Amino acid sequence: VGAFEMPYHTYADDSYTAEACGGHVWGADAFATIQAAVNAVGPAGTVDVAAGTFNETVTLTRAVNLLGAQAGVDPRGGARTAGSASESIIHGQGTRTDALFIQGAGDAARVTGVVVDGFEVANAQDVNVRFDYADGCVLKNTIVHGSTSNEGIKTRASCASLLFQTVLSYGNKGDGIQLGGYGTHVNHQIEDSEFYNNDDRGIFFDSISNCTLLRSKAY
Repeated sequence: VGAFEMPYHTYADDSYTAEACGGHVWGADAFATIQAAVNAVGPAGTVDVAAGTFNETVTLTRAVNLLGAQAGVDPRGGARTAGSASESIIHGQGTRTDALFIQGAGDAARVTGVVVDGFEVANAQDVNVRFDYADGCVLKNTIVHGSTSNEGIKTRASCASLLFQTVLSYGNKGDGIQLGGYGTHVNHQIEDSEFYNNDDRGIFFDSISNCTLLRSKAY
């Protein structure tokens, strides 16, 4: 990695230290937090996150592929266990407003090209997974649970063409997923997902258009 070159692949592992980081370069492509690995990766690069618990809020403001240890593994049907040692867990500790925040700068400067695959996102104080000013972003193969006062997944500013695929969202104080309600929302798609045992609704669409729901359940 050159002195001013951002790597296109970075790694986050909660056990990494400067002395032991899996053969990577500490502070260049190897980090102990997800956010540090995200900040260091090049445009549209990939961040690989090892299994472990990351007590932090992760904010994504530009295109990135964020891959957890369970990337590509559908969590439905008991294939995965929340809280297990095989999960990459973004944990809000009941005090962080959001655990995972996909955030554009504004309506004219939306974030695009974010893919989040293979995580467990849990116990945010407000919303576990939040989207603001996001277009063409993907959340898949992810378990979302235990928000302490609000939704599991929520949009809070204008968004378009978000894809939620093979997602479980349960045990949240609000809705399992709430799309719309703030700004303009079009062309979202939910497929092969389940929303259950939430204190409010499983799925709530609020003033959105052209939203597609395929092979999914709310109960």
